[in-house]
Amino acid sequence: MKKLLPVIFCLSVIIAIFAIAKHNREPEIPTVEITGETSLVSHGDEIQKEIKLGYFKEKSLNPYKTSSPLNRSLSTLVYDSLFVVEDNFTVLPLMADTVSYEGNKLSVDICDEMYFSDGSLITTNDIVYSFRLAKESSFYSKRLSNFNTAAKGETSVIFTLNNIDTSAESNLIFPIVKFGTGSKSFPVGSGRYKFKKSDGKLYLKENEYSTRGEEMATDSIRLTPISADASELYQLQSGDLTAFFDDLSKGSFTKINANMVRVPLNNLVYLGLNCENKFLRDSAVKKAIELCTDKNTISDTAYSGYCRIADTIFNPDWEVTANAMVPESVFSVVQAEEVLEKADYVYAYKNNKHRSKDFKFLTLRLIVNKENKSRSKAADIIAKNLRSAGFEIKLQKLSYEDYSSAIKSGNFDLYVGEVALSPGMDFSAFFSGDGELSAGIDVGGTVGGAYFDYKDGTIDFSTFNQVINHEKPFIPICYRDGMMYFSRELSYEGTVNQFDLFKNAYSWEIK
Repeated sequence: MKKLLPVIFCLSVIIAIFAIAKHNREPEIPTVEITGETSLVSHGDEIQKEIKLGYFKEKSLNPYKTSSPLNRSLSTLVYDSLFVVEDNFTVLPLMADTVSYEGNKLSVDICDEMYFSDGSLITTNDIVYSFRLAKESSFYSKRLSNFNTAAKGETSVIFTLNNIDTSAESNLIFPIVKFGTGSKSFPVGSGRYKFKKSDGKLYLKENEYSTRGEEMATDSIRLTPISADASELYQLQSGDLTAFFDDLSKGSFTKINANMVRVPLNNLVYLGLNCENKFLRDSAVKKAIELCTDKNTISDTAYSGYCRIADTIFNPDWEVTANAMVPESVFSVVQAEEVLEKADYVYAYKNNKHRSKDFKFLTLRLIVNKENKSRSKAADIIAKNLRSAGFEIKLQKLSYEDYSSAIKSGNFDLYVGEVALSPGMDFSAFFSGDGELSAGIDVGGTVGGAYFDYKDGTIDFSTFNQVINHEKPFIPICYRDGMMYFSRELSYEGTVNQFDLFKNAYSWEIK
């Protein structure tokens, strides 16, 4: 036992030394935790969480210079506009106070005591300056094609229109920037946030001069650069992004571990008709084609249900359409055959096709862009049904370049197309003489005249819709949806829409 005492004493000394060393060393630093959706950055005992939005670093963030839809979408956080678009495509004033029309003149009074993020007062001079920038930009100029000039008064701006349009204010949703800053990388705006660089990183910082009256739950948003070939879906799951938008324009949809919110788009998918073809000048033939357009199957299979069936050419979510008595679309190959036979088209059993009195078979060339999976599938469905009704259909799936060229030159009988419309439901691309989608449409006839009568208020929606249903310049199929993805750790309220993907940003907060 006496021999063991020195050993026990030595062990006690060693244990005591380690205990003293452990007591005196610095506390452990908490490790960085990476979840499936949000990155957590540790600073001692305090954990900070960042909300992150992506942008293309190689592209400009100036809304009037960028060619990136992703970068342009951020502009609604930094720049306010005269008007904003609500979920039902109605237009409400934001920086505007009152609106009045007189012929082709649109007068907009602006609100008092509005300020840019640098504290300077917003004047009509800034509005006119921004309008000119918008007219020169490749993106906003399309919405402003009917606007000719803008003249400033003391408290109002007078816009001159090329054609009378009683809903023209719906296109005044371009960013308002401070006079003289439009050429800068970050023009000065008056939105909910402003651009700010810190420690080599780019942020959106809350604008203390904002007059929206919204109390922002988060005063800072990190802008994360992404490469053109990066997958935003992956970056959301890895924590590099907190939210992003996919317009589903490629015709494919992927489910991921995130909150997904549908964004109804004002993008009309339709079947174009070429009235230069004598068959397609026959109302019976056009009615038969409409009856063979199975909108429900196209919606369910070609678009996986992420669209809304269009019973008229106008968006079904639009307040005017929703309040109108619009008959539902009917799909019936049997009824299509009956319509043709009543119009004296004879069914040739030997060929399984319908023919006219002069023994010409109902032969039509249907073209579609082969790169777009959804529209290509829609063309397959339409072609199959038309063949069942006795049409001879030559379906051609073309490259985008050849497809676009064929439409512009009128080298088609039928085509499956898509058009992004303004919130004011502007169809001038179809019905004006120089419209890019007017090929195959009798713009100088009844339907073209009725459209401009409707736009200037001469006839009402119901009357114009009756003309459209009778003339059938093209057949509406559906309005597509996009998808907004949110990290599951992000708390948010309300909805978003196509014209402001960050409409609910006031409520954004990491749980």
